[in-house]
Order: sequence, then structure tokens, then C-alpha cells
Amino acid sequence: MKIAFTYNIQLDPYDIHQAEFDTEETINFIKNVLSNLGHKVLGIDARTNLNEVVSILKNFNPDIIFNTAEGEKGKSREGFFPQIFEQLEIPFVGSDSYTCTITLDKNLTKLIVEKAGIKTPKFLFVQKIEDLENFNIPFPVILKPNFEGSSKGINSDSIAENFEILKNKTKSFLAVFPDGILLEEYIYGTDLTVPFLLNLYLQKQKVF
Repeated sequence: MKIAFTYNIQLDPYDIHQAEFDTEETINFIKNVLSNLGHKVLGIDARTNLNEVVSILKNFNPDIIFNTAEGEKGKSREGFFPQIFEQLEIPFVGSDSYTCTITLDKNLTKLIVEKAGIKTPKFLFVQKIEDLENFNIPFPVILKPNFEGSSKGINSDSIAENFEILKNKTKSFLAVFPDGILLEEYIYGTDLTVPFLLNLYLQKQKVF
């Protein structure tokens, strides 16, 4: 098969805006794995001029795209490249643009999950300090940027043990993430990411 591998290269590991980008080591590892399986692989840095990315894809005409690329701006950036692939009608690995856009919004995702009857830790979406007037969550509380993924902006300093600490941390977080933050009841335990394949196309084509 011809596989286009789209990605963003992480040029500065200390730049929070590049936290979700791939290191050169990761990119080379994925290329080698796919190539060793007998596929023709073309790597495409999605940070290249967009017109050039589209032109390369059209000329290469891949059977499928292995995508780890991230859009760089806006609340719907996760769905940016999947939407392009959908418009080009090229099959790709991963969630569609609609799913990527929704799940980057933690508040919206939790509202949908709650509506479906699935339990989720208590939470409050905050866009300004005055929103804390509606705060009613047991401590400790963890603060998360609402429109970020891969634990971006979350570290050991993201937990508040009381309201005064929470108020100060909320001000600091909003200064860095003005689009909003999610205050969530802290749950002790191990955080797991569980992937699954919905499309049998990959199995039939024996991509992996």
C-alpha cells in the first residue's frame, strides 16, 4: 500500500504550543515500522505550506493516510487536517474531523457524556474569574485548559486544595488560556488511554 504519513515536527520541546507535536525520533520510528511492513511511505510535515501539503497528497495519491498532524490555531484545530482529508476523499487513520473538534472541548465532551448517562467527575467551565461564584465541587480540584489535549498545561501545580488557592490558580490559568479552563473534581488513580479500531478497512488491507 501507499501510505502518506502526516505529522508536525516538534522543533522546541520547551514550547507549550508544540507539546503535542512529534519528535524526529518518533517520526522516524513510525516511518520505519510502516516501511518494514512492506508499504511505500511518504512523510509529510503538516507545518509546510498548506497548498503544498494538498498538492503532495494529490500527486502521491495514497491508499490511506496515517495522521498524527495537529492544526496550530483555533478551537477546532484538531479536526483541521482530518477535514482536509475528508474533502480530498482519502481514507485516514484516526477519528473524523467532527469527533476531533468535539473532544478537544473538554466541557462539551463532558456534557455529551453526562447526557448519555455516563458518570463523570463534577466540573465547572470557567471563562472569567466571576464564574467561580457557581463553584460547588469538593476539594481537591484539578485545573485543565479546556481547549487543549495531551495533558497540555497540566502538571503537579494544577491541583488546588482550597478555594483561596483555587482562585489564585484560576487567575493564572486564564492569563495563559483565556478561552477557558475546566475545574474538575480530582480523582485519585491511574489515567488510561484506550484506543479501538472501528473501521475494518485496516484489518482487510493488513496495514498493521
